[in-house]
Amino acid sequence: YSGIFSKKAQRIGFKKVGNKKVYISDNDLKIIVDQFKNFLKFGNDKSTLGNNYSQFVREYLKKKKTINIKHDQLSQNKYLNISILDVDNTGLLNINSALKNSPVTDTQTCGKGDILISCINPFKWRVLLVPDLPFLYTCSKEFLVLEAIKKSEIYKIYASLFNNQFKQQAIEISKGTSSSRQRIDKNSFMELTFQLLDDVDEGQIKKLLDKRNKFYLERLKEIKFFKKLSCIDLH
Repeated sequence: YSGIFSKKAQRIGFKKVGNKKVYISDNDLKIIVDQFKNFLKFGNDKSTLGNNYSQFVREYLKKKKTINIKHDQLSQNKYLNISILDVDNTGLLNINSALKNSPVTDTQTCGKGDILISCINPFKWRVLLVPDLPFLYTCSKEFLVLEAIKKSEIYKIYASLFNNQFKQQAIEISKGTSSSRQRIDKNSFMELTFQLLDDVDEGQIKKLLDKRNKFYLERLKEIKFFKKLSCIDLH
């Protein structure tokens, strides 16, 4: 029956350290209660969420280990730094804007095939699948950098992150004094309920993203061409 929620607590109770019991403070019980509340709120929408909406984000995606890069160590010829404002609400990267970035704060590394999720102002949803371009990448530390546990599911995962019900969950866990100042806690994001959308055509997504990548490469050629023209002395 699709209306049944079930989840196994994996972090619960205590660990034995020597002769002492050390209780696990970040146990799964509170998380599961929150997940159940979300299930009650969103889980019956079979048209968008499928039959089982009791999975966690962390069962599909994992945080990537990134390296902090000092902003004054970045070379614009070597790195493409992605800021929050370089990504629009359809997941399209503004390469021209990114090429002009000169960060004044420290950044973090990321790479092609990673998924970047903006943790600032979730009302303006920004998610990017980092494209395969001839750069080393860094990005704003406001991004959560994730990689798919199963690489074969990357396109379906990426598309499912744009689901309205899922976005609403991210909004509900964000905190701040106003919508423009709200932040998503990165650890809490990993514990949101998540479901791969059943009606997503992975082949179509791959085709669209391949087309988008070709657009990025063509745009780079255009930028380089006009940059070269601007250096020509016409006198």
